[in-house]
Amino acid sequence: MYEPKLRLVEDETSYKLIAAVPGVAADDVTLSVTDDGLLKVDAKVRTDGREVLNRTLRLAPDADLTTVNAVCADGILEVILGKVQPPEPISVSVSASEPPPTDELYVIQKKLPGVAASEVQITLEALQVGRSAQSYQLVIHATSAKGYGEYHFTQTLPEDIIPEAATAFCSNGLLHVRVPRQEPIRVKVPVTNVEETSTEETELQLAQFKAPGYSSEQVFLWAMPGCLRVQFQHDAKEMVERLVILPDEVDLNSIHAVCVDGVLTVKSPKSALHKNEARQIVVSAERS
Repeated sequence: MYEPKLRLVEDETSYKLIAAVPGVAADDVTLSVTDDGLLKVDAKVRTDGREVLNRTLRLAPDADLTTVNAVCADGILEVILGKVQPPEPISVSVSASEPPPTDELYVIQKKLPGVAASEVQITLEALQVGRSAQSYQLVIHATSAKGYGEYHFTQTLPEDIIPEAATAFCSNGLLHVRVPRQEPIRVKVPVTNVEETSTEETELQLAQFKAPGYSSEQVFLWAMPGCLRVQFQHDAKEMVERLVILPDEVDLNSIHAVCVDGVLTVKSPKSALHKNEARQIVVSAERS
């Protein structure tokens, strides 16, 4: 049985997938892509229904899913898509002063003896772009005009930063770089004492705890991306906390809980789950 290979050709700006599909016309190719980067290809020979190519591929994180186009001509299938291009490095100006007090930022300190603020260059350079969160690398370069040396530092920063709002201060040979953090997503989950009447088929159970002695007013839940925080609290001095891992497809605003007879149950409607819808791609019979 003939099994065509799907060959990948990559350059700085695009990806191209190429496969030989003899006997297959453009109308005989079914191509789709999901929001999370799954590319599905199915190609059959129309005359006898023979399947020539059936593959599911995970695209690279920097593949631009909005640019997918395909051509099937002369027995060759080509799927072309662009790459998400990294943004230009962000330049951070350096103030010749002491930084103001704060506790709401990421702070990076570097010792630069003999270096003035005007001799420091700082940039934030994108390390990863695409469907996942974008990460940045802090690059610091400084050269003392008085001959006290040259300094070069790099440091990967957390993904929850606001890179455009970074600031820097250099005074008395000590450099402070400050990068603000994004406000975390935090959704308060309602807790009731009424048993739900919905069927098991329509609800996804996320967690269940034995909580004897606790009423619905003494249970507090907060949902965050990938995590559910549960607190059981009788009074200000007594508190028990639990963490639950949440599936990525759960809509945080759909989570609800019921605490009845000492049992806490946390659920979400199955209809509220995020679904990766497959988007169909038209396959052209002519090369542009």
